[in-house]
Amino acid sequence: WLENTGGYPFVEHTLAQSLPLIHQPEAAAAQKLGANTAVAVIDTGCDYARTAFGSCSSPGAAGCKVAYAADFATNDNAKDENGHGTNVSAIVLGVAPSTKILALDVFNGGSAPGSAILAAIDWTISNRAIYNIVAMNMSLGSGSFSSPCGSDYFATALANARSAGILAAVASGNNGFTGSIASPACVPAA
Repeated sequence: WLENTGGYPFVEHTLAQSLPLIHQPEAAAAQKLGANTAVAVIDTGCDYARTAFGSCSSPGAAGCKVAYAADFATNDNAKDENGHGTNVSAIVLGVAPSTKILALDVFNGGSAPGSAILAAIDWTISNRAIYNIVAMNMSLGSGSFSSPCGSDYFATALANARSAGILAAVASGNNGFTGSIASPACVPAA
């Protein structure tokens, strides 16, 4: 531990265990860093003014790692209301540092209406070719399902994304379930 002047320890952020688990170092060594691709982060937005994203004045500006940002739920006039989407976007860049982030804010406070999520998924599919969108990240969910939920509200949208060549990376265990997963992670296309 190193201590700062206030006596509190400095801690380090690290992906030392998680990146090897997904074989990212091997992909990076093969120069597979996400160049000329984009990932739609369907979450709470992204504070693209932070250094990690290029200290951008606006999405799509020169040197900005965030190519696009929009509110799909009620516009809260904030880049990221609570920081969750910013954190997820930074993790995406930790895995694929040359990709571009598409920050799609679907939350109103602590919850996201299904209609906003579906609109963001549809936008992702419609704009796949423009941004070369290869994946979308959805660190969200609700409910508890112990088997695939093919009739779920999100099933058709995620199947359409998969058919368009977009990988859906969806949170499946953040609630600590031991015998089930949340929707939309339970959807077969996820």
